[in-house]
Amino acid sequence: MNPQDHPCHFDSLDQELYRDFEQLRMQQRETDADLLHRVRALTAQQLTRRIDYISLMTGQPKSLQLGTLLTHVFHHQTHHRGQITTLLSQLGADFGETDMSWMPDVN
Repeated sequence: MNPQDHPCHFDSLDQELYRDFEQLRMQQRETDADLLHRVRALTAQQLTRRIDYISLMTGQPKSLQLGTLLTHVFHHQTHHRGQITTLLSQLGADFGETDMSWMPDVN
């Protein structure tokens, strides 16, 4: 799949993309599968390619290697998962085990 097949535009970092949770869940699954497919197909050389973009935070042009950008994507998800578990804990919800050594099916 080509990125041009599904152009994506964001106006701000707090833009709500989906109001319906099931629609969000379905789109997240599709996005995750697409990202996994793309990452698996990358070569080491492709990871060094620079990507130019405009920062939504500063409005300034930026340029980073694709490998650095992908590392940020995966790392930043961890940050947001931590926020979610904090909020669930504050609400008294049991969000389950987060330590990999205690998760089912981990050897």
